[in-house]
Amino acid sequence: DEEATQTTVPEADGTWRFDGLETTSFTLADQHADHVVYGYEVRATNIDENYTLTFMNQGTNPLTDSDLSSATLRFQPDVAVEGMIVLATAATADESVVLRIPGPAGIEYSAVGMRTSVGNDAGFVPYAVAAIRGIVWEDADHDGVRAAGEAPIAGVPMSIDRYYWNGDGWTFDDAFAIDSMTSDVNGEWVFGALRGAGRVEGEDGTWASVAYGYRVHALELPEKYEVSILGAVPDGAVDSDLDEMTARIVPDEAHGGLIVLAAFHEAGSSELPQMAAALPLARDDSASEGESSGEGDDGAPGDGDDVTPGDGSGEPGDDENPSMGEDAPDGDYGIYAVGPEGSWSMVEAHDSDNNDAGLVPYGLASISGWVFDDPDGDGVQDAASTPMAGHEVMLERRSVAFDAADRFGSTGSIDSDRNTNLDAEGEPIGGGFARDLNAHGPLSAAALSAYGISSPVAERGTSALAATGELDSMAGYGEPTAWTEVGRMEAAAEGLYEFSELELMDAEGNPYEYRVRSTLPEGYAFVPKDASEDENLDSDWESVDDLASERDGATDALMVVGPRDESANVYGITHKMTEPFLWMRDRENSVDLGMTHEDVANSVTPLPNTNPATMVKAGDEIRLLAALVLTVTAFILLFVAVIRRRAPHDRQRSVR
Repeated sequence: DEEATQTTVPEADGTWRFDGLETTSFTLADQHADHVVYGYEVRATNIDENYTLTFMNQGTNPLTDSDLSSATLRFQPDVAVEGMIVLATAATADESVVLRIPGPAGIEYSAVGMRTSVGNDAGFVPYAVAAIRGIVWEDADHDGVRAAGEAPIAGVPMSIDRYYWNGDGWTFDDAFAIDSMTSDVNGEWVFGALRGAGRVEGEDGTWASVAYGYRVHALELPEKYEVSILGAVPDGAVDSDLDEMTARIVPDEAHGGLIVLAAFHEAGSSELPQMAAALPLARDDSASEGESSGEGDDGAPGDGDDVTPGDGSGEPGDDENPSMGEDAPDGDYGIYAVGPEGSWSMVEAHDSDNNDAGLVPYGLASISGWVFDDPDGDGVQDAASTPMAGHEVMLERRSVAFDAADRFGSTGSIDSDRNTNLDAEGEPIGGGFARDLNAHGPLSAAALSAYGISSPVAERGTSALAATGELDSMAGYGEPTAWTEVGRMEAAAEGLYEFSELELMDAEGNPYEYRVRSTLPEGYAFVPKDASEDENLDSDWESVDDLASERDGATDALMVVGPRDESANVYGITHKMTEPFLWMRDRENSVDLGMTHEDVANSVTPLPNTNPATMVKAGDEIRLLAALVLTVTAFILLFVAVIRRRAPHDRQRSVR
């Protein structure tokens, strides 16, 4: 009877009532009596969006339990007739037949008897909220472990997305919107007041109570920083959780690949129930959930994208309207939501801490060596070699065009487009747009992409490049720019020079090469280059065609950083920026400049001695030469003596 619909709101003390309700109707028409018994249904609308309903019909006292169904938003009376509240009383035995009215369930009701229905109560519980937080720090020793004294990093942007469980995986929740935030001066960030679960409406108009899953991304890195080792140690309080291939913060305890804040209830079915259709409910779309803060404030609850379901038929647990399927928890399911692995509480949640990101500063290269006078001109440093103190050396640099797509192949697929759903393991479904590998630099939220091959940051150490100074493949490397001078200095008293803190890459993501250049002093000449297998004993420069004078010389191009082994990471980093190559004596690859006097160079063409273990020193050469002269002299004297002794005998034979 739509004309009889009434509405009311609770008083300040929570009580509500409908007064003046008819119990029956009795009319006479054409000498016939028309008897009607009224039944009432009470529904709740405009439920406070921060609350869910508590369990129904708990305990033994009908005046203190909750009677409101979270499936239908109907009050289930303690005394019901065909599911309705009937205010008429049953007819007594001595009641006049005229006053008896046939009603439901074969019961006759009195046209004049009536009662008041009390105890139609509704209990509500606030949705549980919790926080997700972490720290960004500088991993100075690149071991993937946050240690005492390692500095925090401020200003790193963090973003958060929410998904809801759909029975087979995760659906991106486009109604959830919290602005990204940055780490504070202590490196800390926190997204607070995040709801652990809620209710969502399906395409068929039905509603479900579902667990929420969250994913946090570090969208950009500070300039000249790389990502540290992911999950280097089992201790989640000190490890790094940032995946450089996806920009995800990988939780220490993931469910379906995401951070689930709701408290786990029990294992069971993860399929969504057949929910009742919803009544039109008031919804404040301007409200929002969550507060983001770098100061540790968890904010206040609130969400405009969750509403409580309403209309439907049947009762929770009825065969015609199963609320949670065969694996439903006991009681009304207003407290529990479906999620990965089973059911989750809507009114209990826990914080997710230690979602940390360790970042490693780019390394800087060094190039050093000796300038030496090589008196014997053989191109090998020995005891007779002397330092050329005060000799001027210059450092030149050029960048080499690098095509990451050519070297690494496929660019991979997107990780977090803001319209991408995820499978049950939290991986994107259907891929997404590809990212240009040559688009070097930090990513925006709209361009966040991932690559198909997982490649953790290599541990600091000697790479193949560091061992040989050469690459196994030049794929991806193109034409270099012209050489440009970036430094000059004079060799120290011991002949030593050193250029340090050298950048590895230009702003476009092309690696640098360096070379050492110098000019021969008057009266000096070049010595043989690479005359020894020992890189700390040979000379590494010679005259080159691109210099103005034949007396100007330079080393070969010196690479200072090598490419990543398998793929660029999500931030467009293509090279091992934390593993610079150091051209130094203690790395057994000193870059040395040898020279000799021109008269030595013109008179001697030394054979290069490539075995340092058998190289002859200057003093040994003099002794060897003296021994050789003595041996030859002795041989000549012996030969002369033999000739003189034979001469008389020959004359005697000739006389006879």
